[in-house]
Amino acid sequence: MLLSFERDYSSFFKRPRYIAMSEAKSFYVGFKPYLSMLWNNLVKQYIANSAVSLGFSADQCNRVLAHMEGFFEKVKVFNDTFVENQLLTEKGYLDSILNAVDPAVSLDEEQRRAVITDEDYCLLVAGAGAGKTTTMAAKVKYLVDKLRVPPEDIIVISYTSKAIDELRERINRRLKIRQHDRG
Repeated sequence: MLLSFERDYSSFFKRPRYIAMSEAKSFYVGFKPYLSMLWNNLVKQYIANSAVSLGFSADQCNRVLAHMEGFFEKVKVFNDTFVENQLLTEKGYLDSILNAVDPAVSLDEEQRRAVITDEDYCLLVAGAGAGKTTTMAAKVKYLVDKLRVPPEDIIVISYTSKAIDELRERINRRLKIRQHDRG
């Protein structure tokens, strides 16, 4: 597993998409037992003395440790950079994402970030009239259009019947994204 680490690590950060926290945790957990061993001075010495027979050198050991140090901060930086780049490259798309709902509606910067951020779960909390329903509709459209998520894999939940009806109207009817109603 350690022999393939650098390739796996490089591939992990070369994907042209947002890295969800669950993916980051899964990657980290896969290597965590090895990290504990690699920090051990006796193990480091063994690797240094047996590099040829192990096929794994002290330099490789140090690179693994360096890569994994601050791993979650590196994921955050990667995601922040990804979102900034997407805001620029998808500007035209985001400017017109809800034209079918209302051509006068445009997403503000915070709404655009919520749309592009691709965590496993998305919770929108804001006051009345802040644009939660608009953001949710845009998020569904982005997931379907850009990330090719099947509509049946998306669950949208709201706490009021009025908001649910409004979401159905915007997503199902105006944006023409068919989903199974869940109530």
